[in-house]
Amino acid sequence: MCGGDNFFHFLKTDHDLFRDDCWPTMTSSNMGNFTFYQGQALFREQNPMGWDKTYRTIRWGKDLQIWLAEGRDYRSPNYLSDGPKKTLWGNEQLNWFRQSVKESDATFKVLISPTPIVGPDRKNTETITPHHFRMKGSNCVTLSPLKD
Repeated sequence: MCGGDNFFHFLKTDHDLFRDDCWPTMTSSNMGNFTFYQGQALFREQNPMGWDKTYRTIRWGKDLQIWLAEGRDYRSPNYLSDGPKKTLWGNEQLNWFRQSVKESDATFKVLISPTPIVGPDRKNTETITPHHFRMKGSNCVTLSPLKD
């Protein structure tokens, strides 16, 4: 997205979409009839990106490539037990990320994620990530160096 001579790259968090710590199938009595999917539509309306996926990579010259991750659209419910089928990013996004990082010849590679992929990092987040996504967080931490 462009504003004059400035470019903006928007990412959404749970607060931009629906409510705290949300996932696609979540319902909430305090949101009335408003749904997660309506939140997705509003985000896309307010931040038109011109492509289907909200995760993407941007190359800036020969030395810098950034990855903007999507942390809500593919997320498993928090209440599910941690394990290999539970996801923050979904398999398609994770495979895309691994492949595109592996193929990149940029000197500097930067991942920007609106949601934590490891944790908990402080006491007040223990109810969100102590064991809920530990397996996926560990997988992301081991992405560098990438191995087949």
